[in-house]
Amino acid sequence: LSTVTDTISITVTPVYDAPTLDAISSIVTAENSPVQFLVLGGIHSSGTGALSTRLHVASSNEQLVSTTSISKLAELGDDSRLLGFAPNPDQYGVTTITVTVEDAGLDGDFDTLEDNATFSRSFDITVTPDADEPPAQPLFVSRMYVHETQSADGPISYRIPAVNINGEPVNGLKTRVAGVSSDTAIIPDATTLYGETDVASALSFTPVVGAHGRVTVTINVEDGGPDNDLATLEDNRSATHLAEVTVLEIIADSGSAILSQDPESNVYADTQPVTVDEQQAQTDINGFAAIGAESTSAGNAVLVQREGTTYRLVAENTWQIIGMFDSLRNTSSTVLSPVAREPVEFALTVIPGSYVIDSLTNQTLTVRRGQKVTFDLSVTGHPFYLQTTGGGYVPANVYSEGFSGNGQTSGRYEWIVPEDAPDELFYQCEFHPVMFGKIVVVD
Repeated sequence: LSTVTDTISITVTPVYDAPTLDAISSIVTAENSPVQFLVLGGIHSSGTGALSTRLHVASSNEQLVSTTSISKLAELGDDSRLLGFAPNPDQYGVTTITVTVEDAGLDGDFDTLEDNATFSRSFDITVTPDADEPPAQPLFVSRMYVHETQSADGPISYRIPAVNINGEPVNGLKTRVAGVSSDTAIIPDATTLYGETDVASALSFTPVVGAHGRVTVTINVEDGGPDNDLATLEDNRSATHLAEVTVLEIIADSGSAILSQDPESNVYADTQPVTVDEQQAQTDINGFAAIGAESTSAGNAVLVQREGTTYRLVAENTWQIIGMFDSLRNTSSTVLSPVAREPVEFALTVIPGSYVIDSLTNQTLTVRRGQKVTFDLSVTGHPFYLQTTGGGYVPANVYSEGFSGNGQTSGRYEWIVPEDAPDELFYQCEFHPVMFGKIVVVD
């Protein structure tokens, strides 16, 4: 009898599943309610054995709910935690709370991230308004400027940011909005872009083809009251706001910028006022007739004509003409170099749904690479960000090159526009997707 002995290695790979957390039901609570507690159950780590776990909590609307706590109580058992939260004072609306369970992985070490595992659950907290709080009175008249719709154009739809009775953008509670035009021959009654909840937070309207002039759109906003139900009319609350819309008559649109005028013959380039010596220019600029506008990589210029000769008036980023006769050139001449132009400053305030710069809402800004730009912020409750995208705050798209004012609501912040800055950036409110404007970057 003979035997042969050999040695082999067997590797047993551990089963390593994601951690778990039971589903969490949404909650409805009242404005200014005290701290509330919610039991989170079904918390288990991945794999086998007693691996370490920790929980992270994030709120999509920190203006509504910004502070939460996680507690472990012996009487709840190892698989449960106690989540505490409270609405911020005098706030109501909807926030999505995301709870993430993270375990430390097979090595039991949270710092070695490569083997950590996570699992998340989300739920909504709806904070309904205080029944004793009276409706706020309209405190503002917003203004916007749009171009007339010409016969060759397709229908163009513009949007007015909608506001609720407390003067903030519609916040997710059941709300209905109606818009009535003072002159339907210029602007028909506005159409609501959303039904009962905050989907688009705006009214849509389309000017009548070939019509221009000034119209007041009366916006009535109604919410469902403390019970968050529009059908129970007795507790609904409402307020009326006014939006003044000027449909500008187009003078010339053949160039790279559209030149237009309002009913008072004030001129605009791409809906921004053209100014001379700190006064808004009219179609007659010191005896020169305004006939067009250009916005190119070389800079901005207003085209004027007198006695059959066309001239170019060099303008600053905000269509401000300084030293008109010093910058007067024939259109065949090269535009003056922008190198020696002064730094620019933008002072920002807010009205519901909009940043305001030079009395214009969410306006497009033009800056030059290498230029010093100062943002003077007075925008409490609306943190300011530079981004590579608009239409909503996206942390991954925040642009910080040369700028330290991201996330700020007050103070002065300088920005030296980088030489490699993209051709298009945006300024964006952290909390309100409709509060944003474009920044055009030129050489």
